[in-house]
Amino acid sequence: MPVPGGIIQIAFNGVSTRNNFIDLRAGGDINAGGSGIIGSNIRLDAGGDINGVIIGSGSLEIQSDRNVNVAAFGGTGVSINAGGNITGTVVGGGSINVSGDSISAALISKNVSASGDTSGALVGVPQSNVAKAETKVEEDASAKTSKSGERELDEEEKKKNSKAVTLARRVSRVTVILPSKN
Repeated sequence: MPVPGGIIQIAFNGVSTRNNFIDLRAGGDINAGGSGIIGSNIRLDAGGDINGVIIGSGSLEIQSDRNVNVAAFGGTGVSINAGGNITGTVVGGGSINVSGDSISAALISKNVSASGDTSGALVGVPQSNVAKAETKVEEDASAKTSKSGERELDEEEKKKNSKAVTLARRVSRVTVILPSKN
């Protein structure tokens, strides 16, 4: 029975991890479920399947003789080579390069290169679902005008212009609360 756990790379005393690697090689499967693998640059090489969450602020290099099913994020780029299927979600800050028999993963990056059957893959950065015509710049409360051309006042201006009931008087840094007159 697998034990959930993870691997994390932490820099102490302000030391930069930019050039550091988590380098994990396994003759069988790598299961990064649960806490996942979190570090700067990550290299995984497995003789079996690779599954789980992998997050690197730098690059990710994933090599599997069989299948890869990951939620992976690489700050600068992601490279995945699998002898079988590649599934899951892969996000690359710079580029993504994947190679496998069948690729049905979501590959999200500006630059995506894939070799293998990509008919089931979602490739590239998705388009926004908000139509540009629906975006209204004029809704800014400070610039809003009514149909009659008069300027509508926002809440702060209404407070300034309304006659305030004085229940307190400021004296230097001390606020004195006075009882109401009946």
